[in-house]
Amino acid sequence: MDDKPGFGALFPADLTDDASGGEAKGNNRSRISRRDWLLLLGTGAATLGTSAAGASSTASTAGAAQKTEKETPPSAAAVPSGVFEEIDKLKAQRVYAETPVQARLEYQETAASSDGKACQISLREDWDLAEADNALPPGKYSEKTDWVKVTMPRPVQYALMEAGKIPNLWYSDNFKRLQWIQKRDWHLRRRFTIPQAWNGSTIRLRFDGMDYRGMVWLDGVFLGTHEGMFGGPTFDITSKVTPGKQHELLVRLLHEEHDMKMVFVGMGHGSNTTTAKPDALDLSYVWGNRYRTIGLYQPIRLAATGQAYMEAPLVRTEGLAPKSASLWAQAMITNTGKEFEGVVEAQIIDLSNQQVVWQETSRQKVTPGDSFWERRITLEKPKLWWPNGLGSQPLYMLELKLLNGKEPMDTIRSRFGVRTLEMQRNAVDPESPRIHVSSYTRQTHEDEAFRYLWVVNGRPFYAKGTCWMTADDVLALTPQREEWLIRAAKMNGANLFRLNGGTSIFETEEFYNLCDEHGIIVWQELPLSSGGEAESWHRTNTAPLAVWREQIRQGVLRFRQHPSTGVYVGGNEFDAFGEGIEPLLGVAREILAGYDGGRPFRMASPCGGDWHAYAPFPAIWTADENWYHKVYGRGHYFISEWSFCNFSNLSLLKRILPATELDAKSVGYDQKAFLAAHPAFRDRCAEPDFSTGEMWNLISTYGDLSKANIAEMVEYSQMAEARRYGYIFEHWRAQFPYT
Repeated sequence: MDDKPGFGALFPADLTDDASGGEAKGNNRSRISRRDWLLLLGTGAATLGTSAAGASSTASTAGAAQKTEKETPPSAAAVPSGVFEEIDKLKAQRVYAETPVQARLEYQETAASSDGKACQISLREDWDLAEADNALPPGKYSEKTDWVKVTMPRPVQYALMEAGKIPNLWYSDNFKRLQWIQKRDWHLRRRFTIPQAWNGSTIRLRFDGMDYRGMVWLDGVFLGTHEGMFGGPTFDITSKVTPGKQHELLVRLLHEEHDMKMVFVGMGHGSNTTTAKPDALDLSYVWGNRYRTIGLYQPIRLAATGQAYMEAPLVRTEGLAPKSASLWAQAMITNTGKEFEGVVEAQIIDLSNQQVVWQETSRQKVTPGDSFWERRITLEKPKLWWPNGLGSQPLYMLELKLLNGKEPMDTIRSRFGVRTLEMQRNAVDPESPRIHVSSYTRQTHEDEAFRYLWVVNGRPFYAKGTCWMTADDVLALTPQREEWLIRAAKMNGANLFRLNGGTSIFETEEFYNLCDEHGIIVWQELPLSSGGEAESWHRTNTAPLAVWREQIRQGVLRFRQHPSTGVYVGGNEFDAFGEGIEPLLGVAREILAGYDGGRPFRMASPCGGDWHAYAPFPAIWTADENWYHKVYGRGHYFISEWSFCNFSNLSLLKRILPATELDAKSVGYDQKAFLAAHPAFRDRCAEPDFSTGEMWNLISTYGDLSKANIAEMVEYSQMAEARRYGYIFEHWRAQFPYT
């Protein structure tokens, strides 16, 4: 099997030509010159990219790589009776998480701080991975288990590739031989020791993202089962651990049981999915993901506090005056012990100069269970946060310390920006009155839904954005890759990312932090999508209502802290007013309003003045320069999705396609014949008819395809993309503020 190196760790942290980069204050991220990055993108990447996603030698992959897509997990007949019944019983013992667990200082960092018991240990290194043995009772493994050392968080597929157990996930048609991974259950094992300094602390075990359903044991004792990729579970393990003693954490990741038949040509992961998890697509829509991930989406942490701790911090800008800002601040306090007279030391720090700009010490009773610290704050001479291109992005930090008398209980911190952001009614023109244009989904006629004029700090601005799918198609997400892409978008002039419900992604905390820092507004959609048919909402990636409710709550309590979060949308391309969808959208709408009523909510995209501008296809792909006004006029107030497909850079294709598919033969004018002659290319196209067929006519205007090779075809397609985007953007921007 031809085995090429991967590229998961190759994205650099800088786009500047200066290798030193000139680091911004407070930013210690590594940097690489744009010149070096371009070298990595070229043909040399195949030899340089051997680290995190490195190549496996033929010898090292001889075992696992021989498995084929025909292999399936052991049948029930080969398993001792009662094992699957026991698994089903344990599945029913589902654990829910009330709130996310706010990040605290890492344990080794607290020695020089005054945080006391408020710290965490992130369990990233030293994990053991092995396929679960269905011949043993749940939670048990054999002494002869062949464990593989891995780092987490990772999908199992990526971890196995890093360990040299399987070939490159992306090369050629390897994906067809690696489908067995997502059809098995997997064990993750981690041994850890609680520091002696945590004696007397409340200790919680926090999963920030489990992909997708899993069972958890601590020292052989079952803790519970969790479902939901975007947060949870959280276990209070105070009574189950002893400082100084080694403990063993065991996680059984359960494979998805719905129809897992993969669609190798086109889009989709099979039907009947009942999950709320990302359907990741990579940076090039022509190269769609062909795996169903299983693993850890986000880290696992041990958090130590006093008997009472704080979570879910929030600072909201409620109004701006010429020289001040009105803020609302809040945090939840959970007391696991008896009532006490609490002291809350609160301060706001200007992160640009580390100066304290507001502080207060207050007392309040801390009752058993959950209560709140809440304050209205007037901030004098605030520095306002602006989207990219309109101003800078100054950030503040709310720091809260909870004490019982003089004994510290907990410390949490939350960054925020001072800004107002709203969607107002677009301007109207008597010569071109607003019209309603129906689409393949039924659109609302509710008048207030047509508010799509973005206004920040009282100033209208033009939203320039892109649909953000994900930074990695198997969700092996890294801060370095996300930072490179976000800064690239910033330098390109973007100020908005639509997190498309078709991808169904709630992003990493690092992603939202980077959007805060670079002035990129986030259009956050929920994990609902039609799957391509207007009336087929039931094909969306939905989960049981209890799971849905918890995951939306976990999400909004993270999103609302970020000044970059701009609007919530129910999902992508489905009938938001159809039968059966109302429980999911109704629950989501109430949770979003209850936890973050300051931001707008839209039922779906497209809906109510928002448009996906693809139809009619023939007009888009022809040379008629006036097609846009002929089709749309001013009937739509916001275009949330439109694109022109092009082919990936040749440097990428060289690292993924076999040499036989990159020969110097002519491409030709028959796109079906081209795809038939390039099976690896065809199998990885997300929508082959759309991605190739629809662009063939237009790219042929740039050269003779009967003589062009693939390298020239790539160049023609990218030239066509640049021209078409430039033309469309000029039309849209010329109509501001009407559209």
